[in-house]
Amino acid sequence: MRAERRQLERKPLPGCPAQQGKGTDIETADFILVVHDCVNGPDGHTPTITEVFGYFRLPGEVHDDDTLQTAIVDVPAGSPIARMAHQVSTDPDGILTRKAGTMLRSNVARCPCTATDECPALNEIRLLQAIEHAIG
Repeated sequence: MRAERRQLERKPLPGCPAQQGKGTDIETADFILVVHDCVNGPDGHTPTITEVFGYFRLPGEVHDDDTLQTAIVDVPAGSPIARMAHQVSTDPDGILTRKAGTMLRSNVARCPCTATDECPALNEIRLLQAIEHAIG
């Protein structure tokens, strides 16, 4: 009975792009965290903004057609959030990125999918919480 209930809970809701993954099975997909310093400052060289987002992609896939992307967060370069995001994305073993991805996957699995616009399971707040959780 418990296994049947768990199977029912994992069934994608009709029309839910997060749970359907736009062609990506979120349970088997790799999570990639992208952290990019951009927008040069007044001197033309200093990054002023750090762009942070993540996406789920099937292992071994090189095309982004079926990726499921989180919200994009722009934060001041060098800010505590930017430093945490860089720490997670550059972890040589990938453990921190996997921890963040696991948390986001669980958000999607628990999401009641009542949103009409932005996916609440993969929004800015959830992405930042996953990064913070990864660092622990």
